[in-house]
Amino acid sequence: MTIAWIGEYSDNSMMVTEVTGASATFRFNGTNVNVYGAKRSNHGSYQVTLDGSTSPAETGYNDTGIYQTLLFSSITLEQGSHELILTNQGAGDHPFLDIDFITWQTSIGSVDESLVVNTVQDTDPSFTYSPPSAWSSSPEHSDFYFGSTGHSSVEPGSVLTYSFSGEGVSLYGPVGPGYAAFSAQLDGGLSVNSTAIRKGFVPQVLLYHADGLGSGLHVLK
Repeated sequence: MTIAWIGEYSDNSMMVTEVTGASATFRFNGTNVNVYGAKRSNHGSYQVTLDGSTSPAETGYNDTGIYQTLLFSSITLEQGSHELILTNQGAGDHPFLDIDFITWQTSIGSVDESLVVNTVQDTDPSFTYSPPSAWSSSPEHSDFYFGSTGHSSVEPGSVLTYSFSGEGVSLYGPVGPGYAAFSAQLDGGLSVNSTAIRKGFVPQVLLYHADGLGSGLHVLK
């Protein structure tokens, strides 16, 4: 689909559906969440379910079109794990719903602690790649990566392991048409399935995030 108005969206990207009942799910730790998208003349209604509680339907219709506008907000959540589901209820002449971006706020550590953010490159010894023969240190488009370095694999089942100490972790990488689905597992817990498949190439995208981990050593695979 060619989107004539793609430049109106944050980072020239969005996710869109015209299927009634289609939904997008966002899981996060935090105290508030905000969902942004467009409201246009071919958009219909939508509904949000947050932690199992469904809000009244909202309209995504606007006859002139407005972009990067707030679709849903909740700012009174308790710190912890939450699940937000955005469901398209559009139909007929107004079938569309799109999501531009989501913001959320979370608390890390204690209020009397200073926040320390470390950026760790993929070449650091805290990263291991197995089997080594499955990984390349010269991925395509690496000039667009942070620090112009990265690792990539085309072999199913290959594993990246990152060992760290801290209260939270964020993993960044590219998305695009040539990338694949992946799973992430933290500290031997349940695996979380996700995908790096997108219609257009975008580098330095947040692929996985977790916080509220507690002090000590953690392992992300």
